[in-house]
Amino acid sequence: MSLHTQKNSIRTCTAAVLGAAVVTGLTAPAGAQCNDWEAMPFVYNGTWDMDPFAVAHFQGQIYASGWSQPLLRLGNSEWHVVGPMDAITFLVHDGELYAGGTGGARRTVGGNDTQWEKFGQTSGSDIIYTKIEFEGDLIVGGGFNSIDGVAVNNVARWDGSQWHPMGNGLGDGGFNTAVWDFTIWNGWLVAVGAFTDSGGQPVHKVAVWENNSWNPVGTGLIEGDVVRAVEVYKGQLVIGGRFTHAGGVPVNNLARYTGTPAWEPMLGGVGMGSHGNHSGVWDIEHFGNDLIVVGAFNSVNGDPNMKCIARWSDDPAAYGWHSMGIIQSLVRTALVAEDWLMISGAISPINGDLLKKRVSRWRPAPPSFLEHPESLQIVDEGEQVTFTASLGGLANSYWSYEWRRDGVPLAAANNGNATGYDSPMLTLTDVTEDDLGVYQLRAFTSCGVSESSAATLIVTPGPTMPSCPGDLNLDGAVNVSDLLLLLSNWGICP
Repeated sequence: MSLHTQKNSIRTCTAAVLGAAVVTGLTAPAGAQCNDWEAMPFVYNGTWDMDPFAVAHFQGQIYASGWSQPLLRLGNSEWHVVGPMDAITFLVHDGELYAGGTGGARRTVGGNDTQWEKFGQTSGSDIIYTKIEFEGDLIVGGGFNSIDGVAVNNVARWDGSQWHPMGNGLGDGGFNTAVWDFTIWNGWLVAVGAFTDSGGQPVHKVAVWENNSWNPVGTGLIEGDVVRAVEVYKGQLVIGGRFTHAGGVPVNNLARYTGTPAWEPMLGGVGMGSHGNHSGVWDIEHFGNDLIVVGAFNSVNGDPNMKCIARWSDDPAAYGWHSMGIIQSLVRTALVAEDWLMISGAISPINGDLLKKRVSRWRPAPPSFLEHPESLQIVDEGEQVTFTASLGGLANSYWSYEWRRDGVPLAAANNGNATGYDSPMLTLTDVTEDDLGVYQLRAFTSCGVSESSAATLIVTPGPTMPSCPGDLNLDGAVNVSDLLLLLSNWGICP
């Protein structure tokens, strides 16, 4: 992410801006659209257009702020001023809402959004762009050379009571070498930005914190102006910004690193656009099993019908770039909460709709089945049986699943031998005649429900053992006749 709350274990605390006016959850309002963009209110005290840099979800409330803008809270379909802020990044940490921007870092006191304290003062127009939680501490990055009097270079660590530098820092403590984003990759802290060195050690816009120092990632240079965003996707490190080469490999503002020395392009990447220094990628965010890339670009993989937003999939059946619509202006942030995707920035319009600007949200259509469970299975009593199904579409990691037998959810009524009844694969162990019936998987989001085809299970009873196992001739007694019968059949079975 860039200029807003970072991607880490607590990022869902910041992403629920998608909830619009419902502050206790992310319930879709009446008439909410699915598989399409939906405008969200962005008005306070009358008409106002704000270019939001930062959004957050804290204690069930939704907040937004921006450069030289106040702190706003969303309620009753309108934004309300709760105080001055000028925040361009938020983070929920240790039960408080932390904000950063021009002049330093602030945080709420006792969780009260009307009481703030400044605990990290930077000088003049120095800026904190980004925050992340790492190993229990708060890490901030931006363009600053001191914080609360502690000399640093664009990155600092807060241990809960005081600030510390992190090695030699990154860059020279100024805006032109600023840190723009953080992520956690394989347990390491990774920073990206406009910096090129750490105390003389070349790091070239991507650096990893290892052994108490900043080190380069991969080989070669990131050639260009800035890396604004970084995200981990299926074990890969994905970066975006304004750059033309990564480790000597030609790229278009996007690249990924798999752990081998070389960086790789993501097909044709994204074009520059017509926004000057603001062109290129601004944010990268997970949505389901895919990546959402936003910024100010006029094409994706050479396709001019994808502007300022696109979706990347590594799924072999849908590999590559996919359209999310056409946006004419800069998108600064992309955030995810449950099955909502929200974007914010200087957005206007989306797909030609002038009402969809500044802040909009999108959610996928109901899930669709690619494979249905086997229609009929016949097993013996005491065996194990598995039902499987697969689904396709965007954001499938946000779907909910429910297996049913004869219309009754297995979560509420099963024989104690069912596992996976809330996943695409159901397993029944040691089946009995009580397990026979018609099974069906339901997959659902707030946009709708899809059901698999029916799968019938038939359980055949096992062999019945005699009440007296030694009575081989079944005459009601165990005697010499049974012994003679056994001896007469002695030997290897045919």
